[in-house]
Amino acid sequence: GLRHPFTVAVPDTSTDEAGVYSVIGYAFDAPSDERTVHVDRFGGAVVSTYGFDDYPTLAKVVSQGIGLHEGRSLGLWSFWGAALMCVGIIAACVTGPLMWWRRRPRGAARIGAPRGRMPLRGSPVLLVGLVALGIVLPLFGLSLLVVLALDQLVLRRVPALAGWFDTV
Repeated sequence: GLRHPFTVAVPDTSTDEAGVYSVIGYAFDAPSDERTVHVDRFGGAVVSTYGFDDYPTLAKVVSQGIGLHEGRSLGLWSFWGAALMCVGIIAACVTGPLMWWRRRPRGAARIGAPRGRMPLRGSPVLLVGLVALGIVLPLFGLSLLVVLALDQLVLRRVPALAGWFDTV
């Protein structure tokens, strides 16, 4: 009753006399169908099974989240949605530098980045969203703090860098 493809892990006979075969059934399109069965290597009886229903709540959420993230959980809709997002990110990576190249200041000793202010004071929802994302995604939050510290402590205080980045 396992989903295909599955993997059979053979017991190490050099260290374990009573080992079991472990058969792991992967369900790439439905993480809730994943299951592992441990089979006695001498008699062929099922010793134990462990599947999605046995996962703790957080493991169930993570398993479903990974399937959704990889475009496997909702059939072709999530696959094509993930593929479309990937194409969009690639397009942004290509068109962003091209747009900067076309509008860069020629002959000036500055990068030409637009001066913008983050409307955090005027939009508390944005601030709450950034803090929530920083907590849920710690590396994202850490990178935001590093960039903020770099901007406030280095870029704005070194005159040559402030002029080049147009922060003056």
